[in-house]
This record gives sequence, C-alpha cells and structure tokens, in this order.
Amino acid sequence: MLKLIRNLNFGWPLLLIGIIIMASGISMTEGKVGEKTFLCFDSGCIYVQGISNMLIGILTVIVGVYLIIKK
Repeated sequence: MLKLIRNLNFGWPLLLIGIIIMASGISMTEGKVGEKTFLCFDSGCIYVQGISNMLIGILTVIVGVYLIIKK
C-alpha cells in the first residue's frame, strides 16, 4: 500500500488547482464595483488579493509541472 501511495503523481491535481486559483485571481482584478471578499471591502485591497492569487496560482502550476516532469 505504501508503494502505491509513493507512486501517485500529484502533479496533475496541482496543475488543475493552480489554474483554478489563477482564474479566480483574474476575475478579482477585473474591477467590478461593489464586490466584497472575506478579507477585503474596497477595490484596491481586492485588486491586490487578485494579484496575489495569480502569483500563488502560477507557483502552484510550476510545482505541478515539475512533479509531472520529474516522474
């Protein structure tokens, strides 16, 4: 069972998660007036949070691609 777990490639789920995170970041930076998130209530803070989501998404995609190539 442990060999099966070690042979799983977690690159594909990380790739999908990274794309979803980037898509949410892009939608946050579109500048819709009146939107609120859990942490931010003004447009500037939401824009910064969207940029942060895009950067985290890019980092997640890079790690996912690395895991796919490494296998």
